[in-house]
Amino acid sequence: MTAAKKACPEDCNGHGQCQSDGVCLCQNMWTGESCKFPTCPNSCSGHGMCIGDKCKCDPKFKGDDCSVRQCPNACSGHGECMDKEDYKCKCGDGFTGEDCGWKKCPNDCNAQHGSCKLTTSQEGEKVSKCICEDGWTGADCMSKACNGCVNGVCTTVSVKNSTDGVEKMEGKCVCNKGFIGEKCDKTGCVNNCNDHGTCDTDDKGNGICKCSVGYHGEACEKKDCPNGCSGHGVCEAAECTCSEGYTGKDCSQRGCPTNDLKKMCSGQGLCLNGTCTCHDGFFGSDCGHRKCPRDCSGHGTCNTMTGKCDCKACKSCSQAWTGPACDVQTCPEDCNHNGVCHTTTGKCRCKPGFAGKACEIKLCPNQCSNNGLCANGLCVCFDGWRGLNCSISMKPKAAPKAVVDKFTTEECVDKCVDKCMTKCANDKEAKTTECVSKCHNPCVSSCTKRKSKENSVITESSKTADK
Repeated sequence: MTAAKKACPEDCNGHGQCQSDGVCLCQNMWTGESCKFPTCPNSCSGHGMCIGDKCKCDPKFKGDDCSVRQCPNACSGHGECMDKEDYKCKCGDGFTGEDCGWKKCPNDCNAQHGSCKLTTSQEGEKVSKCICEDGWTGADCMSKACNGCVNGVCTTVSVKNSTDGVEKMEGKCVCNKGFIGEKCDKTGCVNNCNDHGTCDTDDKGNGICKCSVGYHGEACEKKDCPNGCSGHGVCEAAECTCSEGYTGKDCSQRGCPTNDLKKMCSGQGLCLNGTCTCHDGFFGSDCGHRKCPRDCSGHGTCNTMTGKCDCKACKSCSQAWTGPACDVQTCPEDCNHNGVCHTTTGKCRCKPGFAGKACEIKLCPNQCSNNGLCANGLCVCFDGWRGLNCSISMKPKAAPKAVVDKFTTEECVDKCVDKCMTKCANDKEAKTTECVSKCHNPCVSSCTKRKSKENSVITESSKTADK
């Protein structure tokens, strides 16, 4: 009896033949227990690594199955493959290495002073670097290295050859503060002379500063004043404080008088050889005084600090003056506002009803008809006369029969003038004119009301008698 055929895993996935023992016989390019994994062509011919279904060839082989011989990495595109000889790269200028994948070291590391080391970084970057011999330094080993630098840092500087003038780089110690010497092994100057000088040594080997032009001090820490202040001042913090009579940054100029410590000629003039030439409007040896307009025209005093006239300060002036230049005449008491001042003559032109030099006199009506005296515009009548202008005679007249004598306003005015004059004359403390003015109007008003009532009574009595 024939044994049953054993099944293969996943039926060999269609990429192989199932054997009676259940084992897959895979087709070419497939592998695995169930023939489900693809293989690389010809198994990369033994010259590469199969990744997935593709070959990653060794540097000296190429092709799908890595069966074709080539130069390493095809010379990285920087050289020529000598495939007819030994499959070695002939690198182009500036490149080196088996596959021309490295840049040459600068100047070939000056051959006798160093060697070029080719390395590959962790990131796969190809790096070329000079490894210098003792006593040499720099990217190309062309610079002399520092010899020690006990208390400093070695750096490279450009040095010109005294013979052929060609510049080359050499190592030089940059010393820490307080040290000097080629190896920075000697005690140096304070603060390294503050970079304002060179550090030298005295006969005892101690550092001593030789300051550059423009600096002085133990550590060249002080800046010189210009021209040493010309011998006419004191140098403080690189600035001159000039002696009296001198000015300028270096105190070389003769100074001029001034009332301003920061400016010559008080800032109001030009200083030349110690003498001020004042600007317009200023005068004095230091130009510190201001001129007044027209010198106040001789009618006032000039305030030279402000340049303004004080017209009232003129004690010798017979007439008062005003205006910026004291050239405008004023009138007495400004004409008491009862007239207009003529500024050319200084005389008042009084308004009608006023007189006097200052229009201070109030005129009476009709000059009191020459029958009385005028007191501040009010007539004081002589005996036998009355009225506003003393024009009414008080001599007795025969009254016409059957005629009723009616009062007039002028009677009250006349009576009140007499009454007020008498009252004010007895008041020693009051001024007569002011007293009469205040008394007169109320008196006339009261009198008029009283007389009006009396007239009304007389008129009624007269009508009754006629009946």
